[in-house]
Amino acid sequence: LDALDVPDCVVVGSSFGGLVAALMYLESRSRVTKLVLAGSGSAFSPPEVQAKALRASMANALDAMKDASLEGLRHRLRNIVHDAGAVDEILIFSQLTTYAQPTVGKAYEKIILDTIAAASDRSGQTANRTHELTLPILMVAGCNDIRAPIELQERQVTKFADARLLKYENCGHFPFLEYPTRFNADVIGFALEQRHIGE
Repeated sequence: LDALDVPDCVVVGSSFGGLVAALMYLESRSRVTKLVLAGSGSAFSPPEVQAKALRASMANALDAMKDASLEGLRHRLRNIVHDAGAVDEILIFSQLTTYAQPTVGKAYEKIILDTIAAASDRSGQTANRTHELTLPILMVAGCNDIRAPIELQERQVTKFADARLLKYENCGHFPFLEYPTRFNADVIGFALEQRHIGE
């Protein structure tokens, strides 16, 4: 942000990126004006729940990396979206270019295992600090998300001071891929909205 001369911004975090987005706010509150958490339970899940989700994600990804083929990647995508046909095929080709690299699987596995090992470090968690996330938050959740179940999202939205939940029917873990036009409109509307806590 400093390099781009951006004084503040709305931060969007998908999946585990929701935790990164929340930590960014806690580290630099004047720079982050609003948060969007898309298909993410990481900002409010305790370490043991995060570890379970990360292991499931790792298993799915490593299967695709071991079989770096178009069909293998389509299978991985089918595991986490509601309708794989709704996702642009260019994503599959982009992933194939990356996953076919011989060192990617080992590097990815190390990143996930290191992340799980660090999950108990309170400085990298926000589950115990949700009361500090006082900025406006938009949660976007797919009703068919196996990584961040809708029931979890419905329970957790109440833990933030100023949060609302948008539920996408017939949608899995990636609302921005499955419904890009709607997602972009929702996020832009939220970003431009002039609201204050309690309104």
